[in-house]
Amino acid sequence: MTITLPELISREAAIAQVRQFVLDQNMDTTGYPLENPRADRIRVGWMVYVPTEPGEISICRAIFYVADDGVLEQSSSSVAPSVYAVEFERRFQQRHGSVRS
Repeated sequence: MTITLPELISREAAIAQVRQFVLDQNMDTTGYPLENPRADRIRVGWMVYVPTEPGEISICRAIFYVADDGVLEQSSSSVAPSVYAVEFERRFQQRHGSVRS
């Protein structure tokens, strides 16, 4: 049996998907400017977020995860990214019956 994994999604595509999701959901972006989001690669996709400004403290700030298969999940800074990413990867593996290294 051959397993075919989805192609890696680009940073730009992940950011564009998050922007569109936020617009489609009519989310309030006050204090969360989508002009300069950051995307950090994780094993099966990207973690997309808007960094805080120097000296700014933000609780429950939105963090989005976009998998290489296009699945988008929303979390927040109240859940450690290292913890969320493990479960995000597990769900990806369940969808594809695979492990990406």
